[in-house]
Amino acid sequence: ADAVVSRMDGGSRDLELEWLRVVISENILTNEVRRNGIGSVDPQSYLAQRHRCSAIPSATNNGAGANYERFCDGRVDQLLDDAGATLDMARRASDYAQVLTILNDKAIAIWLYDRGRYDAFRTRVGGYQSNGWDVVTWNAQDWFVRG
Repeated sequence: ADAVVSRMDGGSRDLELEWLRVVISENILTNEVRRNGIGSVDPQSYLAQRHRCSAIPSATNNGAGANYERFCDGRVDQLLDDAGATLDMARRASDYAQVLTILNDKAIAIWLYDRGRYDAFRTRVGGYQSNGWDVVTWNAQDWFVRG
């Protein structure tokens, strides 16, 4: 994890890249994925849905794309293809780190704020696991109430 993250820390980066670095190190490179397998903590669907050339809303896809910035870069598409086609976690992390670096360097969006999402539970709720890519209920099947 440190090797991939260090590649992203090569210069002065803005808050968005720092947040994405944390998401990568916390959600891709940790034992959470090794323990639970690839599930909703995986960034592939979000990144591909938001940043592929083919995801630009158009008449061809009936406006169904979610690439609202209309950003198109063949390198990003290729990196997402590569990351989505391998089970090698180090390679996936490296590919995602490169995608995020390209997005940051191209400044495809100017983030005016970061809408915080805070999850709160009673101390009797067990089994909850935080997830930077999905809603709070992503693993509700694992929750339980302590006696």
